[in-house]
Amino acid sequence: MFDRRKDIDRIVVGSDSNEVMELPNLVDIQLASFERFLQREHMLAGEAPLLQGLEEVFQGTFPIESQSGDMRLEYDHYILDEAASKLNEMECKQKAITFAASVKARINLIFLEPL
Repeated sequence: MFDRRKDIDRIVVGSDSNEVMELPNLVDIQLASFERFLQREHMLAGEAPLLQGLEEVFQGTFPIESQSGDMRLEYDHYILDEAASKLNEMECKQKAITFAASVKARINLIFLEPL
């Protein structure tokens, strides 16, 4: 049984610490991750995207060949069509609505000769 009259001695291991870790900027972490996925800055600078993010997804998915082997879809490149958006980023922030830009990919259909 439990003896209620007996005191329990507690031993503290280590030292007291009031040191608090500073919180990271979680929004910046998400924005940087999304930038690595879309590579928007590379595209705006006119550079070819690196093999990461959306480019890696397209490269890993294509080419796609038909079951009969007479056609193939090949990926060429993608662009972010921000010019087609009705509102720019700042206007969307002011109106508290989501900014959207189309992702357009150039996919070539190639007709192959049957074997």
